[in-house]
Amino acid sequence: MPEAEWNDERTRIVCELFVEQVQAGNRPNTHLNNIGYRNVAAKFQQRTQLLYTKLQLKNKWDKFKSDYITWKKLLVVGAGLPWDAARGTFAADDEWWKKTNKELPGARRYRNLGLQHEDKLKIMFDYITSNGVDPSLHAPESPKNGVDHSPPGASGLPSAADSPMNGVDHSPVTANGLPSAPHSPMNGMDHLPLATNGLPYAQEIPMNGMNLDGSDNNAEDNDDAHQEPVFQYTSNRRKKRPINVISTKKNKKSKAETALLMQSHLSRIAELAQKAQDTFEKFSSQADTQPWPSIQDVMTLVRECGVRSGSNEHFIATELFVSREQREMFLTMETAEERFQWLRRKYIVKYLSSTSLGPR
Repeated sequence: MPEAEWNDERTRIVCELFVEQVQAGNRPNTHLNNIGYRNVAAKFQQRTQLLYTKLQLKNKWDKFKSDYITWKKLLVVGAGLPWDAARGTFAADDEWWKKTNKELPGARRYRNLGLQHEDKLKIMFDYITSNGVDPSLHAPESPKNGVDHSPPGASGLPSAADSPMNGVDHSPVTANGLPSAPHSPMNGMDHLPLATNGLPYAQEIPMNGMNLDGSDNNAEDNDDAHQEPVFQYTSNRRKKRPINVISTKKNKKSKAETALLMQSHLSRIAELAQKAQDTFEKFSSQADTQPWPSIQDVMTLVRECGVRSGSNEHFIATELFVSREQREMFLTMETAEERFQWLRRKYIVKYLSSTSLGPR
């Protein structure tokens, strides 16, 4: 199979078509599904008169992904360097580019010009690279998209923004070396001051219907309960005082029931996940086994659009529709006039050098 030829215009078109299929939901995992590739091939042929196979389109998809990952890694490596807005890349000397290319093969191609179609590649691959499929990057956005590069932290990665949107709470550290919880009643915790030993003051909290002072909230549980005194330091005087900790048979039974319930939920989740996978595989297999239009069916449509036997249009149809892809492409035409003009152009492109494409 000859290798597909890609110039700037064809690259832009196929990139737009890839994005269109991603937004249409035809990228179930790391690549387009069969429906997505078929749509891209058909629309690419409409716009360029070139019919590329699924393999050729998949190779272009993989090339886009490789370029995007290299670029995002380069943004991390070059964080802090001056930015050349005109070229959309870092303003660095030859030595830096040479060294970086050894550590990150392919980086040098962005020395004179940054990544092209970055906004479209972001739609195609940011979901993949951010959800565990490709763990090789979580890089900042390019400055040319209006996003500032954060300076690298101690680990060499860019520092996280101080925003609750990223799921990280930059809270002050407590005396025991752990971060303090957010000051919000939503987490169900009361933030107590630290004692001199670095631990919070003890707080009396009801447990299983019992109060720590020995009073009973559920009288029917008294027969199974027994109390064990435990000592803990108080705030400043460091004197011991007993705290009543309740240990009940009912509590042990509750833990066992909770474990069984969690196991049941996990089994149910696994079952639902397997059903979803089976449904997807069934859909994909049906897409692959759908009957294709026969030559006889397509030639019937050829005659219905006004093509006479022995004409140039009839002759080119007999050549083209041996190919399943050409038959499928012909069926995408919605009107008889559109099909007739398509056959006429096919004949002219193949057999005539410069003939007018005027109306029939």
